[in-house]
Amino acid sequence: RVSASLCLWLVCLNLSSLLQVACAHNRIQVRHHAIHTGKANNGTVHVFVLAGQSNMEGHGDIATKDPKTHTLSNGTLLYQLHDPRTRHEFQKLWDTKADTWRSLQDVKIWFNEFGSEHGVNGSTIPGVNRQDYSAGDLSIGYGAGGTNRRDLIGPELGFGFNLKIPKGDKALIIKTAWGGTSLETN
Repeated sequence: RVSASLCLWLVCLNLSSLLQVACAHNRIQVRHHAIHTGKANNGTVHVFVLAGQSNMEGHGDIATKDPKTHTLSNGTLLYQLHDPRTRHEFQKLWDTKADTWRSLQDVKIWFNEFGSEHGVNGSTIPGVNRQDYSAGDLSIGYGAGGTNRRDLIGPELGFGFNLKIPKGDKALIIKTAWGGTSLETN
């Protein structure tokens, strides 16, 4: 049986290398295998670890259309953006000038998935072109399958877009998730 403390220990065990990879990719200062949390780049780097199973992977649909009516399916992100009842809650995700989904340059994400699960025991290792993670500015497309699939989102999107970090600070979200597992036996 896997406990929350064991999961946290497993995450911490690899946290140093994850931070190196994520921070190097996102140009955040890394010193001695850890994030420099003092005043760097005129601010502090806030690190958040999101860990879980399939719901953390992210199976939230962005824009599927009903095959019969060809209208947006209720519950998709784009539907919520256009529905007058929920539009005000989702407007911050859309860049009206660029007519596309907004990206947050001050909120970076590292996710342990990229592409299909074809590796050892269903993992993404060795990955696609030797890459087994997705990383970048927070936006849509960091759901199950990582940035190789841009049609899914997970809880990182709402979490990141609702962060209240001081101006000049940055945030790094480290998301790690394995779907199809059991807390009791895996």
